[in-house]
Amino acid sequence: MHYELNKWRGALFCLCLALAAAGCSMSDDLDCPPEGGLANSGKTYIRLSFAMPGSGSTRATGGELGDGQEAGQNEENTISSAVAFLYKGNGVNDDAKTPIAAVVEFDNPDGTGAGTDRPDTEHDIDKVYTTAAKELPEIEFDTYHVIVATNLSENDNTGWWNGANLTLGNVRDHILTKAWTPEADGSYSNFLMTNESDAFIELTEKNTSANPAETTVDVERVAARVDYFAETEYHCTDQTYKGGTVEILGATIVNDYRAGSFLLKRVADDVDGKNLEYLGDETPTPSGVATNYVIDPLTSQKNEANKNGNFTISQNGKNFQTRAYMYAEGTHSSAWSGDPKWWKEKVTAGKEITVGNETWNCIGYTLENTTPSGTDFAGAKEYNTGVVFQARFTPADGAVKSKYGYKEGQTFFEYGGQLYATMEDLAEAYFPNNDFDSFKDNLSKDEYSSWENITVLIESIEVNDDPSGYKDFLVKEADGKDGELTDDDRERLSWTAYMRDVCGYTFDADNGCVKLDWTGGGTKPQGAKSTREILYDNGVRTYENSICYYTWWLLHSNDLTDDTSADNNVEGVMEHAIVRNNIYKLEVKSIYSLGDDVPGSTSLRVRATVNDWVLLPKEDIIFGPSQGGDAGN
Repeated sequence: MHYELNKWRGALFCLCLALAAAGCSMSDDLDCPPEGGLANSGKTYIRLSFAMPGSGSTRATGGELGDGQEAGQNEENTISSAVAFLYKGNGVNDDAKTPIAAVVEFDNPDGTGAGTDRPDTEHDIDKVYTTAAKELPEIEFDTYHVIVATNLSENDNTGWWNGANLTLGNVRDHILTKAWTPEADGSYSNFLMTNESDAFIELTEKNTSANPAETTVDVERVAARVDYFAETEYHCTDQTYKGGTVEILGATIVNDYRAGSFLLKRVADDVDGKNLEYLGDETPTPSGVATNYVIDPLTSQKNEANKNGNFTISQNGKNFQTRAYMYAEGTHSSAWSGDPKWWKEKVTAGKEITVGNETWNCIGYTLENTTPSGTDFAGAKEYNTGVVFQARFTPADGAVKSKYGYKEGQTFFEYGGQLYATMEDLAEAYFPNNDFDSFKDNLSKDEYSSWENITVLIESIEVNDDPSGYKDFLVKEADGKDGELTDDDRERLSWTAYMRDVCGYTFDADNGCVKLDWTGGGTKPQGAKSTREILYDNGVRTYENSICYYTWWLLHSNDLTDDTSADNNVEGVMEHAIVRNNIYKLEVKSIYSLGDDVPGSTSLRVRATVNDWVLLPKEDIIFGPSQGGDAGN
């Protein structure tokens, strides 16, 4: 397979609180705070400004950098509120007990103005949008570091940031389970954004409401986004199903991580936190392969002992859900559902997003999810985040065996590489001398009116491989029975009743219509599985309405290169990881074969890229609750 990795992380935009005090300006060096500080205290004001990057550059493959940048959508750029945490010390990697000196909340930033041209060669700022000045509680005049979280209250209604004795550790290590809001119409809003790098602000007695203190805080989204692009049609090249065509209908994220993300990103040399650094960079080899980890709250627990998802994570005495991964929205499961109808409800065509001259489909968002390298135990994919593609497979003319004819889009069955329009067609192919109809008729003849005679008939069937399961059913029904058959016995033993009442399958020969899941007049037995699951036990794949599925595991750092024979079944460092503020873009290049009847191991050829999620030149930042419109241009 061909993988091409672009990194989609980086600053979304800048939250600016520019240094307006005591001769400071945007041209000052913002990498290091000024030495010293003022000892006096009193009332002071700060103003939060949102700065638009003026340009973006293409980056190198792997690690912190990537191959491209992509602009956010209006709803991804909307800010309804922000919370700023001020503290003294040596920066975000200081002692966890460092006290938070002040917490400032900003509501509904004002984006109605035209914006201010403010060129900044270091940060490449094009336009700046500014909130009203906000009064701080009485605080010592000094230099403070700043952590900012946008849309925090929209994603967490606990108000923990207003608690007494708040520390730096409380803030940077806080775990959030929500970083965006899904809307009823399928859209999203209230994206949580936090620091991409350290920042500071200087407060003096001169910072009045007319002259508030300001500084720059680069931020990034806590969420990651997944997009896909598909052609109208793909031609199957597998000789077994040659001539078939595939149409991608939609997709869904699987192993959608929801247990929680740290408020601030952190990196380390290993999953146990060696040389842990808050707001640190991912470091690649020259060829772009990751060498360190982004750490999520459960990274170190993703091992053989926890392969079934028995995680424990606690915060302020509260235990988070032990099942951390969701195979689909709203469902906790240790195994994927075998019911096609269940999967049908999970798949979405996605929201169309225009990138250049191309239209992509956004299928959703997820939180950071990283896994230890070397993971090769059974069920390792329990931990990785992936995408399931739903498609419609149209067999080539004449490829489906059918006594009554097969129409495009109808249900079909697969067994041993052959496609069948009905279970009757499949049974006909596997009964002696293709005489399935005669066998069915014998069950109703007078000479087979006793259980003993029925047993003789069953034993005469030379079928060692019966994918319908009908012979096994008859053997079990006749076991230990003797005497005459009643009319009810004959009815229960019939092929029609077996398929209807045991398999949930009926076939209307007049209309060429297959119905599944006990819709043909029978009642679904308590605890019964779907038709597809029952037939799958016999090796039959059931393609309801010609629908099939392909699974792709999202790549963050590809450790397979042209000059290596690395084992792709063993996790490389950050190989199948998900990292905040990245867009994982999947371009379906080709499809080799018929997919699975429910998601399984069958994949497709994808060009995978990971792009920085940033604002590009002249793009609007949307303020307040509105999901559209101009924000100052």
